[in-house]
Amino acid sequence: MADAHDAPLVRLSCFHGDDRWTDFVRGRWAADPCAPIEAAYVDAVGRLPVHEMPDLFDCLYRGGHCVGLLDPASNVILNGLTLLCRRRSGAYSPPEEDRFPPPPDPRHVSNWGSIAFRSYNGLRAFMHTYFRYLNDDQARFYLHLSGGDLLVAIRIAELEQLAAVEGAVDQATVGRHPDLLRERAQFALAVAAIKAKHPMPDDLLLLCQPALQETADDMKDVLATLEEGRRLTVHDVEAILGVLKSQLRHRTVCSRLQLTFTQRGRGETLHYRLNGQHGGGLQFQQCAPFSLASLRSPEAVRRKLESSLALIPEHTPHTPAEVADAPPTCGHIEYLKTGLLDVIHAMYVEALASLPRAALRRVLRGILVAGHCYGPMDPASNIIIHAAWYSVIAPPLRPSIEPDVLGVDALLRLEVHSLDGLVAAVRVATGFSEHQAVEHLSTNRCDISDMLRRAAPETRGQAFYRASEAARHPLGEHHSSFLASLASSGPKFLDTLSSLLRSGEDKGPRHLISAASVTELQKMLGRRCSPITPLPAPSHLDGLPARKQWLEKRQRFLRTELEQLLRGYADQHPWEPTFELEIICGVAKESAYLSSHCYHINFLAAASDGTRMLFFAQVWEEKRPNNTEQCFSLWVRYHDRESEVSFCCPLPYYSPNDAYLGRCTICEFGMSKIVHPPVGLHIGATHTDFGKTRPLGSNLKVSSRADGIVDTVMTQNKCA
Repeated sequence: MADAHDAPLVRLSCFHGDDRWTDFVRGRWAADPCAPIEAAYVDAVGRLPVHEMPDLFDCLYRGGHCVGLLDPASNVILNGLTLLCRRRSGAYSPPEEDRFPPPPDPRHVSNWGSIAFRSYNGLRAFMHTYFRYLNDDQARFYLHLSGGDLLVAIRIAELEQLAAVEGAVDQATVGRHPDLLRERAQFALAVAAIKAKHPMPDDLLLLCQPALQETADDMKDVLATLEEGRRLTVHDVEAILGVLKSQLRHRTVCSRLQLTFTQRGRGETLHYRLNGQHGGGLQFQQCAPFSLASLRSPEAVRRKLESSLALIPEHTPHTPAEVADAPPTCGHIEYLKTGLLDVIHAMYVEALASLPRAALRRVLRGILVAGHCYGPMDPASNIIIHAAWYSVIAPPLRPSIEPDVLGVDALLRLEVHSLDGLVAAVRVATGFSEHQAVEHLSTNRCDISDMLRRAAPETRGQAFYRASEAARHPLGEHHSSFLASLASSGPKFLDTLSSLLRSGEDKGPRHLISAASVTELQKMLGRRCSPITPLPAPSHLDGLPARKQWLEKRQRFLRTELEQLLRGYADQHPWEPTFELEIICGVAKESAYLSSHCYHINFLAAASDGTRMLFFAQVWEEKRPNNTEQCFSLWVRYHDRESEVSFCCPLPYYSPNDAYLGRCTICEFGMSKIVHPPVGLHIGATHTDFGKTRPLGSNLKVSSRADGIVDTVMTQNKCA
């Protein structure tokens, strides 16, 4: 297994605190970071008829930003022509005295320093927004290697995040859903346009969103022309301007229009009202997704990526032996760890989504207390097995409320501890350093089942013991002994467990385990384990009954509001199946607003056909004078103001392969793992300070404060 690490990996930010190499690499791009961008402007202006069309130079200088998902020169041309189109339509008109006439030599690099610098700021903002945990050195370095090509820079960053071998240029996009990447890139472009001080920042986003199939086909023709790299004639430019005019016209919508559907159903035609008046019927047509990035030549992108990766040996001089001895303090390992925590969070959501509702209520307490994701099976299966085991050996002493709200603090603590346990298990089983163990987990998406299967029995037992110890499992030796007994039972017993977890039905992208299988799993584990003696209740739990009463009110409040939002979503999306709320798997609250509390919530809902879907919700609650946390439904009122709108939306692409949380300044400040819409529809999806949020490593001490109902379920087994 160690041989896999003899191959060169993408370790671009792997300096291990060595200031000499840090300074060396920074010196490579810091001397003139805008040089490749200025070269793109020289290339672009050489392909345009700037002397025949004098307004072109001014539009390139003001709005021809080198920001987009095409090659840098094509981005400059397309953005400059878009601004020219806006000027001709009267939507944009700078003062006549401020216009820039073409200089004698437009191709001289000195003409483009100002907008190249603004473009560079936009490119950095894109990288910081697209990648939640990127530090500034990493963003600059990826842009330097890619020559300012955002699509190539994205691939390089993904290769490092996956701890990929340098030659595996296709590995960066394995498992990624193209719709998620498109929405994620659109939001990052919106932030980049603002940071780059584009005069009409929304236009960068509109170019990625053709409203009609015909305009999408026309845009493909435009991009094919740009990809030829030839000098464009006036006729070529006018043809492109015609396409852009149509594109921008179809995307202009009055924000005051209100569309309400009056007939539910899943037919092709739906009746609607427009501003309260009968509007007629709408026909829906399935259109192929459009992505500027997908129109680029795959071979051209591959060649550029390979040439960028060929520069890596100049910047990462460490040998595998040096990596093995290095402390895990570099940006590379911090980057991998934060990505692993996101993957682990997605594993917990996957485990919750695979359990039937009745069984979920029985084992949810076990997930929160003991549901670590390391063990002899895949991570999601390990979570379910641990939860079932805990429900057998430590049942609650008395009836309690049925919890269906998971707090973000408790989940985060569980995920951090799971990562600590995974790293410890890998180190014992392989002899790797922490640095190598983290890379191994990144490459294998936290699945250590094959590695443990090949290890000697005594090594497996020691690995489980060290994992439970490192993860600070609440039952310590009981837990490590349980895992060792599973591993020593032989493949037949593990196959039996696996078949139980595979029984049930495939509902959409997820598998739903049958309730009978969960019951049988608990019986099988109960025959192998004995209940443990509960610990005496600590004195600080004397006030638990009052706390439980408050939690019950909070649980009812959240469910009521989310059910109302789901009904509203069904009314506005009659072509989709209806959804029923099942479990709330994350709540983050922001109380800094003057008159309202804002909740960001993740919950699982079941469609009428049985499909499980993860949703995001934004809920506003109006504060009352001298507000106390116990007051809810009587004082809830939602606002129609744009900044205080409650809504919910599905997150169909979220999975361990696409474990992207979205961007939110509110939730990132609190280090919560709430999953947000990638396109950024929520409060907190702003361009301020993205890329400067505090990274979360697995060695960070997470507060033991559990949010909401988790305070009760973590301790109720200890109550007398």
